[in-house]
Amino acid sequence: MRRLKILHRTYYNFSGQVQLQPHRLLLRPREGAGLHIESFNLELTPTAHLRWLRDAYDNSVAMASFDSPTAHLAIVSECIVQQFDETPLDFLVADFAVHYPFAYDTDTAEILRPYLHSPPQAEQAALAAWLHRYWHAASRCRPTACWRACARLSASH
Repeated sequence: MRRLKILHRTYYNFSGQVQLQPHRLLLRPREGAGLHIESFNLELTPTAHLRWLRDAYDNSVAMASFDSPTAHLAIVSECIVQQFDETPLDFLVADFAVHYPFAYDTDTAEILRPYLHSPPQAEQAALAAWLHRYWHAASRCRPTACWRACARLSASH
């Protein structure tokens, strides 16, 4: 068993006072056979009224409602989990996902449709130029290689 500490911090500074609308926060990992939450703490500044619920995918969702205007928002969560799966990244990759870009089956494509839309036209050229430095559309790659490349790219910035 491994103990992991997950610390999430998000800070917003606004140019003036704003009235925050309700926030939907997904910060608590989903427990299961291989993962147990030992402790979880969520701090919001300004103070918010929290209401916890479960969504359709069994995620813990915190709904935060704010009363007063503010020029700053801080969301800080700390979670300690016990991970019992000694090889969490040892899993089977579906046949359609062995190489990128993926060829989704009809049902999966329908579920993912909201996430597969293209960015606005004005942003596509800049995104394509940036992406072209790291991946060429004509090439195929294994997702695990893409994930490693993204991790290296992220660590270098």
